[in-house]
Amino acid sequence: MTAARRILVADFGGTHARAALAQVDGAGISLSDLRAEGLAPTQTPAQWLAQYYAGLGRPPIVACAACAAGPLEQDGDDAVVHFTNRATEVRASALAAACGLERAELINDFAAVAHAIGALVDDDVVMIGAGHALAGAAQVVLGPGTGLGVAIRVPQQRGALVLPGEGGHSALAPFDAETQALWPLLAGARAQLSAEDILSGPGLKLLYSACAIESGGVPDAALLPADIAERGLSDIAQGHVADSACARAVQIFTRWLGHFAGSVALIAGARGGVYIGGGIIPAWGARFDRAGFRAAFEAQAAQRDYVKAIPSWLMQHPQPALIGLAAFARAR
Repeated sequence: MTAARRILVADFGGTHARAALAQVDGAGISLSDLRAEGLAPTQTPAQWLAQYYAGLGRPPIVACAACAAGPLEQDGDDAVVHFTNRATEVRASALAAACGLERAELINDFAAVAHAIGALVDDDVVMIGAGHALAGAAQVVLGPGTGLGVAIRVPQQRGALVLPGEGGHSALAPFDAETQALWPLLAGARAQLSAEDILSGPGLKLLYSACAIESGGVPDAALLPADIAERGLSDIAQGHVADSACARAVQIFTRWLGHFAGSVALIAGARGGVYIGGGIIPAWGARFDRAGFRAAFEAQAAQRDYVKAIPSWLMQHPQPALIGLAAFARAR
């Protein structure tokens, strides 16, 4: 790997850390020395990155670019992200010190995923439903994981303008009879729920519990979101949906995500398309109910034809945020 084009990239989520060396050349962006693992509660992102880089033998790099799950803020000359789902922060200055550079780039995690759109190849995405992307039109990327990330990308003559936000914390509402029936069990005494309260790993568990209680059962508190997804997807494949709270939760989760994605597409005017990423849906792979997602995506009370014309894609690249970080650093 040529040092002149080697970039250290790192993605810090609410529960996991990922890093790699990115090689940027005329053929595109390639990753090597990937490391992905849980981030210990007492370990800072800068400490984790320093250990990763030292473990590689501190090879020469020209830049370091990182992203984290939370809104980006400026503290004087320093960029900082206070994690939304983790009681700590990450600072660009600390990341730079961890890899021996004068500065490091730090952006929001879904801003990084949005930057990947222009660098992904055909095999990295699969189309969901119909629609046709308009050249130069806004694009949306969103996805559930520990939380729910949302960002908007606007292609420009040179590169793209990426607008990160906190769309995952916007208010959510039921959209059909089934979600209306479950709403009292989901919201409890709260006046409203955010999209992230439902469309995330913890949200999938909340949906499962509500489905179990509504059917007269007792939810298994020991089940993790990954367990619920695996059981639900397996039961759906075997046709055991009627008596499976896990399967029903997965189905509702899929449709609710589709409806939310369609609503965000309307807000952003995303006639360039909607991309689904995050830690949950890509892991479901071929078992993801694309038809159910797309039907709910198009089921908007107004401007149905407008939304129906918007294409949607599932991101299949295993590390879109790292690819996006390399693309962002290259453009900088």
